[in-house]
Amino acid sequence: MFLHLFPFDKIPKDSTIIIYGAGNVGNEYLEQIEQTGWCNVESIVDKDYARYKWMSLSVREPEYLISGVTYDYVVIAIEAVLIADQIKANLHELGIPMQKIVNISERYLNINNQKNVIDYSDKPYIESSIRIAFRMVGSMGTYIIYLRLLEEIVKICPGCEIDLFCKSNMAKPFYTKQPNVREIKEFNQIKNESEQYDIILKVWHVIHLEKLFYQKVYKICPSLAKKLERLYNDFSNYYCNLSSEHCADNVFIKKAGFLGITRYTALSHGGIFDLSNKKVNIPVDKEFETLYKKLKLKKYITFNRGAAEIPGEMREQTKIWPKNYFEDFIAGFKRAFSDIEVIQVGSKNLEKVNGAGRYFLGEDIELVKYILKNSIFHLDCEGGLVHLATQLETKCIVLFGPTSAHYFGYEQNINIETDLCNDCRGIAADWAVNCYRKTDKQICMHSITPEMVLEKAMQVMSAQ
Repeated sequence: MFLHLFPFDKIPKDSTIIIYGAGNVGNEYLEQIEQTGWCNVESIVDKDYARYKWMSLSVREPEYLISGVTYDYVVIAIEAVLIADQIKANLHELGIPMQKIVNISERYLNINNQKNVIDYSDKPYIESSIRIAFRMVGSMGTYIIYLRLLEEIVKICPGCEIDLFCKSNMAKPFYTKQPNVREIKEFNQIKNESEQYDIILKVWHVIHLEKLFYQKVYKICPSLAKKLERLYNDFSNYYCNLSSEHCADNVFIKKAGFLGITRYTALSHGGIFDLSNKKVNIPVDKEFETLYKKLKLKKYITFNRGAAEIPGEMREQTKIWPKNYFEDFIAGFKRAFSDIEVIQVGSKNLEKVNGAGRYFLGEDIELVKYILKNSIFHLDCEGGLVHLATQLETKCIVLFGPTSAHYFGYEQNINIETDLCNDCRGIAADWAVNCYRKTDKQICMHSITPEMVLEKAMQVMSAQ
């Protein structure tokens, strides 16, 4: 009998895989594959590869994964959730696409199956403030959302000290000046520092409690201890205990639609945390105000035609509105409002859209804050700049396709989606870059016409 079932549900038959981990889990996987002939194992990689010279199959160092070898999936065969998550983050940073990484620890997302998450022991401890590791998965837009949760935790436990583990360059513009935040570190640094924290939280759609030293936390802040204990006990009833991460997200978002849960209130875990107010404090750097004024911008609107990059993925994301649609919209808008400048913002590698008056691509996010804050409205697909502009109280016209308006949208914005096709996020591992209908043109985004968007823009302009 095998203690660790190979993830047959995540690996298509006859795929070529590389197993990450030559220990007990990796060996059980090999035996199951040999018995079933399900897939082909190209090799095994392990950080301590020199220890496994005795194995029949070659065990190589992890760098072998980026040496040019051909494979369909990397299967992480590590049971420890923290270590497996760190390995996944490391592989992602090496440039291996997320859809090629199969993390078997995600099978244990049911928090009740994790051992020693809550430490109820009476071991001695130093009377000091509660130290929290706040591990943030995602990019700029989700970091803005997580800020609301962090604010609530600080409200409950004013004396806590919080270290962030994330993509530090994306987090610093929003968290550097936040009360109680001590340090902002890279995501995988938690590997060698977990022992120094009383609480470890991993935040994605929901809060994954990874560590709670109950005695100390309860002594200093009983309210927070009780809330996290309740979160732990209710987790399996709240989130979806599915082995496939993208499927779990898809099902949870569908459940959220029935329950009226949004991307913000999902983190409340049914009211454990009060996140009914979506407003967060976005700091602005006063030094960039002078630079903004030098631009001599008058009346203008902004737009972005981009999304957070997926490492190693060159295909355009399915939620991006067609370039010619943007160009048609700009032409129609300029005919109606010749005195209003149209400005493109976004990352430095974006293609310029014809018709824009000026382009601010790859600019410092502190300058972008001022540009968005003073825009009449911002046009975009669902993403980070929408979250930023909305929190800066700029109206947004948001075009929804694969991602759902009910979950990611703000009530104060104009959220556009069509009934022809929408809300397929997570239906397949590569949903972000490959239309599940296998069409050349995504119906969801192509059915939102420039005329539809221009009509909404007219409504915004008439309210000025």
